[in-house]
Amino acid sequence: PINLADPFIKIAKRTAGINDPRVARVLDADVIDGVAIAVTEFVHGLDLDRFREWAHVSGVLATGIDESAEKWQKMVAYIGAEVAGGLAALHALAPPLVHGGLCPRNIIVTARGGVKVLDVGLRQSAQGSDEPLSPRALAYAAPDPSPDPSAGGPQPSSHLPSLGVVR
Repeated sequence: PINLADPFIKIAKRTAGINDPRVARVLDADVIDGVAIAVTEFVHGLDLDRFREWAHVSGVLATGIDESAEKWQKMVAYIGAEVAGGLAALHALAPPLVHGGLCPRNIIVTARGGVKVLDVGLRQSAQGSDEPLSPRALAYAAPDPSPDPSAGGPQPSSHLPSLGVVR
C-alpha cells in the first residue's frame, strides 16, 4: 500500500523546498484513498515540442546566418541556459536532486518568456524500477544514469546527455 514513506511522496516533499524561478514549485504532496498525488503550481506556456511547432509555423524558427537565424539561436541558447540553471539549483541541494526524466515535455516556455523545468524526480519515483522506459523517454535518457553503482541512483552528471539532446 502507498503511504507517506512512498518514494514519490518523499521526492515531491523534497522538491517543495526548492525555491528557484526555473523549477516548477510543488505545493503539496499526500496520499488520498491509496493514491499518491503531488500538487504543483500552474505553469502557463508551451512545452518545448509545442514551442518549436509554434516557432516553425510563425516563422520564428530560422536556420542559416541571417538576422532571423541569429535571433532563433539566441532564443535557443537562453532556453538552454535557463534549464541548466534550474538543474544547477537541483544539484546544489545536499544530497543533489536529479530530475530523472528531462525531455521537451518537461520544459515549459512561459507566456512571459520564462523557462520552467517540471516534474523534478516525480516520474522516476513513480515508475517502478522494473518498468522499462517508454521509447520517447528512452531517447532522452542518459546512457549510464548511475556510473558508480555505490552512488545509489542517478547522478547530476546524467543530466548532461539529456540536456544535450533536448531539442
